[in-house]
Amino acid sequence: MVTEIRAAIDHAKGNGPFQVNSLGPVKQHLIQVLDVLMVCTHEETDLYGDDGALNAAYASMVAGKQHQCASLQQTFKLQHSSNDIIRALSALFGPEAAAKNRSWGLPGVQPPSEAAILADIGHVNLGAGYTSTLSSYIPNSSDRLPLLHAFRDCYRSRLPRYVRSYHTFDELPYDFDKSVAPASGSFGTVRKVVYRHTGQQFAAKSFNHVILPSDRKKIMRELGCLELCEHPNLIALCEAYIVDEDPDTITFIMSPWAPVTLLEFLLMTAGRQKNDFPWFKPNDESSSKRINDMILQLTRAVDYLHSRSIKHKDIKPANILLHQLPDGRVRPILTDVGETKVYRLGGSTDPMRSTYEYLAPEQLAGEDAKSTLKADIWQLGCCFAMMLVVAKMGRAGTVELWESFTGANRSCNIAQEADNFMATVARLCLPGSAALERIHAVVVCMLDLDPETRLGIEDVRNELEEN
Repeated sequence: MVTEIRAAIDHAKGNGPFQVNSLGPVKQHLIQVLDVLMVCTHEETDLYGDDGALNAAYASMVAGKQHQCASLQQTFKLQHSSNDIIRALSALFGPEAAAKNRSWGLPGVQPPSEAAILADIGHVNLGAGYTSTLSSYIPNSSDRLPLLHAFRDCYRSRLPRYVRSYHTFDELPYDFDKSVAPASGSFGTVRKVVYRHTGQQFAAKSFNHVILPSDRKKIMRELGCLELCEHPNLIALCEAYIVDEDPDTITFIMSPWAPVTLLEFLLMTAGRQKNDFPWFKPNDESSSKRINDMILQLTRAVDYLHSRSIKHKDIKPANILLHQLPDGRVRPILTDVGETKVYRLGGSTDPMRSTYEYLAPEQLAGEDAKSTLKADIWQLGCCFAMMLVVAKMGRAGTVELWESFTGANRSCNIAQEADNFMATVARLCLPGSAALERIHAVVVCMLDLDPETRLGIEDVRNELEEN
């Protein structure tokens, strides 16, 4: 980053007189530096262990933002922060101020200039000094408090794992869609919500009865992983919030709302598939192309994670959403990062927190040192195998493949039943089109029992993109 700043300054200098109007890039780089320093030096920033790895990944993401468009979560943060500040300021400087008979405007009494206020606020942090600065301009503490909270929240929103606070449920900008039944489980409750300002549909995942510090810490780690997911095939975080009226519930707002999972698609009857996915027909060239495209999209999503040393740990059909776009295309969304972590060489992991059916051989063996990012490749390969089978045989093929590792006298784990599983995949899929056979060959390499020789995600992506 220092090199980039020097290059920007040299560019601003040019070959002649110093060009002040060319300092924009320098300013942007310096803002990046300050943002990274703010994350790294904040008193709540952990520098070690899993949380430290998450913070390092977040700081790295912040450092790479200069030439990128604002993410969904950034947009929400900016919108909420600006609305809060405007609301607080309107009571002090707008028409509301005159209605309260403030002394400003009376003979001999003038409010400080905007430049003076900004200059003072710019030299203090949002602590005691900031409160003191505001006090000199706004003597009444009850008037000062909303503005103080607004600026404090604006500052905190730039830190990792930010949770916004709403005072009451009436303040929430979301309407819960009661026509859609909530999905509940040990993870919490997922409901469909509509953003009141735009009509956009989102998913609200609520964690209820979060009382123990250990539970809250786990949820904050999931939030930290969500903050890193900025890819079209990864679930996107809009915001996390609590409501003062129910402080033991933490809610994540995520996009998109996509109620159908890959698992449901694999097991759909022909009638429902025709209704929900009219483009799909087993052993149809057009349908197979769409399935192949979904496979490539998911590969790119995992490539995005692994390029940032993020290990998902629980890739399975139930954690892949199928978002149908207006033009009929399907965008697969990898979701549920509850077990996701930033991979650290030599760091401990608990493979048994992943779904048993899809555990990689090295995870089953409980070998921490060997449970690397390659375990994600195994799980992804299992999903791809099932997608190839459903493309060729429909629901009947899925049921037969499922029986290959869950039937009588079977272990219910694909790795332990690898020979039978792979033989069933080959029998159901082959022979097939050139594209199918090429993807099948890639899947075989993804399901290599030895993690040392198993394909990495870059190799998987390269092979599939050549298809």
